[in-house]
Amino acid sequence: MPVHRVLATSREVSCRTAGQRALANSLHRAAGAGIHTFMLIIADPADSNRDANPYNWLLYRSLTALGATVREVRPYRPAWGADVFHVHWPEEFLHRPSNLRALATGLRLGLKLASYRLLRVPIVWTVHNLQPHEQRRPRLTRWFYRQFPRCCAGLIFLSEATREAALAAHPALRSIPCRVIAHGHYREVYPAPPSRGVARARLAIPQHENVLLYFGMIRPYKNVPALIRCFIEATLPNTRLIVAGRVLDNEPLRQQVIQAAAGSPQVTLKLEYLPDDDLAALLAAANLVVLPYREIANSGSAILALSLNRPVLAPARGSLLQLRAQVKDDWLRLYPGELTPQTLAVAVAAAPPTTSAPNLAALDWPHIARETLDFFKSLQAHAA
Repeated sequence: MPVHRVLATSREVSCRTAGQRALANSLHRAAGAGIHTFMLIIADPADSNRDANPYNWLLYRSLTALGATVREVRPYRPAWGADVFHVHWPEEFLHRPSNLRALATGLRLGLKLASYRLLRVPIVWTVHNLQPHEQRRPRLTRWFYRQFPRCCAGLIFLSEATREAALAAHPALRSIPCRVIAHGHYREVYPAPPSRGVARARLAIPQHENVLLYFGMIRPYKNVPALIRCFIEATLPNTRLIVAGRVLDNEPLRQQVIQAAAGSPQVTLKLEYLPDDDLAALLAAANLVVLPYREIANSGSAILALSLNRPVLAPARGSLLQLRAQVKDDWLRLYPGELTPQTLAVAVAAAPPTTSAPNLAALDWPHIARETLDFFKSLQAHAA
């Protein structure tokens, strides 16, 4: 997901859109009304992943507005004077295709952890995933999830459901201080999308059709071939399904997606990386976003769709249950069990008009930043 570069150190960067200026203003007002303190946070990553996921950029920009200094981690240079080492996705090395790359990346992670523990800097892990979605190395994965939490002084979960699942799967986590802090929205990140009419004209989609959209990386657990088969079986009149996103290093899965859609003129495949403008246009053209995941801990895609005022159909699992309670209306429709043709048909008929907008106040970044900073300060006090 694209996002303008913003500095994740002590420097400031100018806002490049009206939305970003609005975010900065709201954060500085929050800083004046609430916590304002100096703290040096080393983040892994801070903003180096901004083109793939603006979550970290938004979080650390918000913390900077509250007086914190945030710096990107450097593999072989621990930052003297750091107050917190904040880690996201430490399990990434388990995904590397070659054993040599996995070993090298794992060793770098180990060196980072050792250096900050030696400096007595609290290590905080935001638990985005309870386990890798594709387990290339199951024995190493089990070992990692037993050992890594022992390095942590604190844990952040993005929902209560994720916290409960993690503690059930890994009872040793119960002894580590934790906090549930929501995943913020993306409203200030993307430029205003075009109108539905303009978007559909650009994409050559008939104005009278209902459009269902799946977007994002296509991986086995996201269940995209099953969504296509379910859509075709539903035989919805004047309705099109668009599947947009790359298949990551999995040619058999790519072929499954292509074969599932073969022969159906109502299914459009865009199996490629989506630039900013294309993603905004697809979301603007859609009546409903469908995310048919078989398993889910947290979903940035659901939050992105809601941020751009597009209703979502998804399974009643993981953090989506809490997100549904936060949205408090029909913008997020959850289904039990597996997706069915009937579920699709009902969701299409019940989708709210996209001229309105869901209430995402619970996902505002100033509030999330204050909660995060408060948790970091509590860990400092505990360590002292």
